[in-house]
Amino acid sequence: MEILLKLKFWNCKPEWIPEIINELKKERFLDEQRFANSFARGKFRMKSWGKLKIMGTLLQHNISQDIINKALNEIDENDYRNTLANLLEKKWKVTTGEQNSKVNKTAAYAINKGYESGLVFKILRSTTFT
Repeated sequence: MEILLKLKFWNCKPEWIPEIINELKKERFLDEQRFANSFARGKFRMKSWGKLKIMGTLLQHNISQDIINKALNEIDENDYRNTLANLLEKKWKVTTGEQNSKVNKTAAYAINKGYESGLVFKILRSTTFT
């Protein structure tokens, strides 16, 4: 936990650490679900990250899969698809090359941002960008 590192960095007495952590949890300053929800919402809204990238990053923070799933379920499916479609359209407009090359480059961009490849190609096939 990052809080343990902070408390040790601040030279907190080891016997105080459990009490401090319990108090932080009681006051909801330490709440993994709250953190995961806020993280997922923020990365999706501000950076247009897909669910896979959000999940991977939360796993690196040692957040449980159950908590991650709940956080990802908070993302509205219509917003998710619309954000992906807008992302694909913007990338399509600045990508050069033949049709196949543009499709591959645009898809790779969205997949690298954490969107599911099946959804990316489904939207690319069903949309005509001009």
